[in-house]
Formats: sequence, C-alpha cells, structure tokens
Amino acid sequence: MFFNVDTLPHKRRLLISVGAACLLASPLLVAETDLDEPLPISAPLPTSSLEGPVFSPSLKQLLDSFRWQAGQPMGQTQALNALRDKIQLALEQQPRILAQRSRERESVLQIDEVRAVRRPQVNAGLEYRNDLQRTESLPDRGSRVDAVVTLSQLLMDFGASGERLRAADLSAEAAFWQSHASVEEEILYAVTAYLDVARLTAQRQLAEHNLQQHQRIFEDVQLRREAGAGSQADMLRAQSRLSDAKSRLVSLDGDLARAVNVYQEAFFTTPDVVALPQGAALLSESSADQLLNDALTRNASLRSQTLASEASDAEAQSTRNARLPSLSVAVEGRQFDVNDFSDSDNDVALLFNLDYTPYSGGATSARIAQAVERQQQSQFEQQALRRELEREVRSAYTDTRTRRAELEAQTATLAAEEEALLAYRDQFAVGRSSINDLLDAQRDLFQTALELVNRRVRWEQASFQQLAVTGQLLDVMEIYLERR
Repeated sequence: MFFNVDTLPHKRRLLISVGAACLLASPLLVAETDLDEPLPISAPLPTSSLEGPVFSPSLKQLLDSFRWQAGQPMGQTQALNALRDKIQLALEQQPRILAQRSRERESVLQIDEVRAVRRPQVNAGLEYRNDLQRTESLPDRGSRVDAVVTLSQLLMDFGASGERLRAADLSAEAAFWQSHASVEEEILYAVTAYLDVARLTAQRQLAEHNLQQHQRIFEDVQLRREAGAGSQADMLRAQSRLSDAKSRLVSLDGDLARAVNVYQEAFFTTPDVVALPQGAALLSESSADQLLNDALTRNASLRSQTLASEASDAEAQSTRNARLPSLSVAVEGRQFDVNDFSDSDNDVALLFNLDYTPYSGGATSARIAQAVERQQQSQFEQQALRRELEREVRSAYTDTRTRRAELEAQTATLAAEEEALLAYRDQFAVGRSSINDLLDAQRDLFQTALELVNRRVRWEQASFQQLAVTGQLLDVMEIYLERR
C-alpha cells in the first residue's frame, strides 16, 4: 500500500522520521516499538549489519595466520613437519618416481653388460662343415658336425671398451641425479596442491562470512523499506550483492573440489588439517650471486645434464676407437665328427685373433658421425639448461622478495579496509552515507581478504621454488635417495 508522506499532518511526518532514524541505529528498537509485548526468546530478531566485529574471532585468527607480521620469528613449524611426513609417504607410492628409479636401475645394469665385454667369454656350439672342394690329403675332408668350446679373452681394443664403460658409468650417475630432479618436481607438485587446498579452504570461509554479512544487510534494508525509510532501489542493490556473494561461494566450492582432486592425486589421500608450512623460514640469507653459485653445483637437473654430456663424449670416443684393430686370445677345444664319436678325434688349440675391418660400406663412418652429433646436442642442451637455471635462480630470488613486499602491503590494505567498513557503518547509521557505500565497503573488504590469502600462498610457493632451483629442496624436506 502506497501513501504520500507530504499529505500527512506535520506531527505524523515528524514521528515517521524519528522512527526511521531509530531503525538505522538498531532494528531491534523498531521491533520493540511495533509490538505490544516482547518477543519470545525462541524467536529473536536478526542482528543488525551495523553491529558486531568485521570478522568473527575464528575467521580473524585464520586471517592472522596469512598476514605479514613484522618481527615474527620464522622457524620450522608443526605444519612443516606434518607436510614432510605426508610428502615422504606419498613419494614411496608415486608411480612416476618408481618408474624413474627403475630407469636408474636399468642404467646400473647396463654397466654390468658393458663391463662383461672385458671379461673372459665362454662359447659352446656345433659346427657343420661341408667341403666344396675336397683334397684327399687333408685329414678333415668331407662333411661332418664338430662340437666346439671356446674360452676367449679380449686383450686390447685401443680403448673402445674402456670408453664404453666410462659412458655407462656416467649415464648411470646422470640417471641418479635425474631421479633427484624428478623427486623435486613431485615435491613441488605436492606442495602446490597442498597450498591450493589451504588457500581455497580459507577463501571459502571468507566467502561464507561475506554471504552472511550481505544477508544481514539485505534484511536490514528490507526492514527499512517496510518502515518507509528505504527505497526499492536500495533493496534491489542489496539483493544483487547478495546474489553475487552466493555466486562467489559456489565458484569457490567448485575450485576447492578440484583442488582436493589434485591433492588426492599427489598425496593418495584426502586432506585433513591444512596449515601454512612457512616455507620462507627455510630460505638462507644469501645474495642472488651466492644462490646462483650454489645452484650451479647443486641443481639436480644441471648435474644430470652435465653427466649426460660427458657420457656422450665418452660414447663418441668409443665409436672412434671401435674402427681400430682389436686383439684377443682364445683356447679352443674341438671334437671332430660327433656323429661318429667313437672313431673321431679331438683337438685343443691356442688362438690369437687380430680383428680389423678396413671397409664396412660406410657404416663405421656413419656411426662416428652420429655419435659426434649426439655429443654436440648434449653440449648445447647443457648450455641451454645452464642459461635457463641462471634465469630461474635470479627470478626466484626476485619473486621471494617481491611476494613478501606484496604481502606486507596487502596486510596494511586489509587493515585499512576493516577500518573503512567500520567507518561506513557509523556513517550509514546516522544517514551520512548511502547503502551503496556500505555495500561497496563490504565487497572491497572481502576482495582484499581474498587477495591477502592469495599473496601469502604465492609467497610460500616462491619460497619452495627457490629451494628447488638452488638444489636445497630435498635437504630441507629431509628426503635422501639411495643409489641403486
């Protein structure tokens, strides 16, 4: 029902104005003036959106864990120890790590294969012989089957087998450090999944609080509208912001569900208590140049690639030496004509074999050329990885300090937004600001709190990334790999 306030008597207009002002201060006061008797305890009126703290005590405690606190001692926390245990347990089950350790074991077995070439060899077999042109004076004329047993030993091959063995040793060592690099990648993946769950869990709680606050504002605007002190536009604006708050909560629910899926992939279980590990406490106070020098000697990927490059050099040299003659000695035992064993003779001979292939149709030259190309490829890959590592170390050094500065600034911004919301509440209560100002202040506070969580998590991620590129991640996570 609509009525024109201007047509009412002056006293009634004055009473309506006073009632509206009281409603701004507290909806409970308006409710008491409208009822003849107090409400029963079982049906309390909703609390005004202008009352209470900006954040609930539990939410404030949660946000305090994400804020930058100057002078706060940074040390290893219980959350970090719990994260270590979870990661160590997950790595034991991770198929990608198990596959890499299997490749490492394969490279070790390859050493045994190459080394066996330089050990005595025993061969046994049957030899069928059929003379195409017979000479009656020779004792072994005709057609027969001989049994032959040979014990041979390589004496010299001009370093071909030695270079192959060195290449196999270097390849096995490269595979060992590649396992370190793979473990570091899995740790970073798991830490990222862990931090994403922590971030989205906190942001979802913020979204729930934001929805509750917008619900309270909307209810207050409804009461003001019913009392004639508000407009339809105010109610529609409050309803729009309430719908947006619901949408943000639904969106964060979906993001959190996806993050939990990634967490389950990384840790083989569902998340329980997820707290910030404070990775910055693990960083050393070093300059960018010092970190780079450490990374060049400790980075697992670079060490693996350097060893692989040296293995390519050894393989290329082995291929060159393989075209030179090789000398071996053998003791051969032969039983002639096993089909007529009782009448056949046997023989034991000492043989010296000098093997040399002066021409192989270009195959030897092609193998040497291929080995040289592989050698150059490995060297170029090592150079590229070194340049990439230099960039990553300097970027990681910059990121950790930039993220910390961003967190400090965002902490101050959130404190200012909290004060701004309280100020707008006071101004709105006395009619010095509009409902739009109050809604904007609530929205800005929510977005600032979300960004605070984001920036704290980005700082944590940057800290672990710096530990990874400088080769310190496995040590600080207390993960040590045994050689296969």
